[in-house]
Amino acid sequence: MATFIKIIPARNIKLFDSPPVFTGEQRKQIFTINKWELHLLETFTNPTNKVGFILQLGYFRAVNKFYTNKKFIKKDIEYIARNLRINLKDIIIPEYKDRTFLRHQEIILDPSF
Repeated sequence: MATFIKIIPARNIKLFDSPPVFTGEQRKQIFTINKWELHLLETFTNPTNKVGFILQLGYFRAVNKFYTNKKFIKKDIEYIARNLRINLKDIIIPEYKDRTFLRHQEIILDPSF
């Protein structure tokens, strides 16, 4: 007897591979920064890395997944920048590169975090 694997329909693949879209209230909850995270952010010198870290942390909190910088949602970037008092002109998401991206993931996945 043949066994079939249920595959995600093509129309749902993009949805599966994209960060969640939050309401304003959800965004406020997901991207809340506690004291320890704020202290960690103070060690980052690059505003793009600060925003990238909080984006990854928030998306991971929401759906236990990481997304590449090409998938980051503009409204989320704007919200985090505003909360951190970072000028949007100082954030260059394409510069949030693999090495930093992976280092931030390791921090987020560290059980002591």
